Amino acid sequence: TLFPYTTLFRSHARQLAARLQQIPGISIDPETVDTNILFFDVVGAKWSAKEFVAALKPHGLLLNAVGARSCRAVTHLDVPAEAIEQAAEKIARVLDR
Repeated sequence: TLFPYTTLFRSHARQLAARLQQIPGISIDPETVDTNILFFDVVGAKWSAKEFVAALKPHGLLLNAVGARSCRAVTHLDVPAEAIEQAAEKIARVLDR
């Protein structure tokens, strides 16, 4: 069945959301993450969502801009939990530039 995979997807997305919530310049409510898709806003920063997504791409992070300040991220089954933390660290570093 897909249930174990769905639980893993959600776990990774919630892990990422919780970590993103700790990063200045990111606005997200981890309680709203119910699937492997999460949305967050880039706030109080010099970045538009489009610029931010473009800055993340060379670091191997492929997100989507879905508004002036909103981004969409999707966790995948083939991405290990350690990579979730690495992604959050990369996002923090890019925002800190």
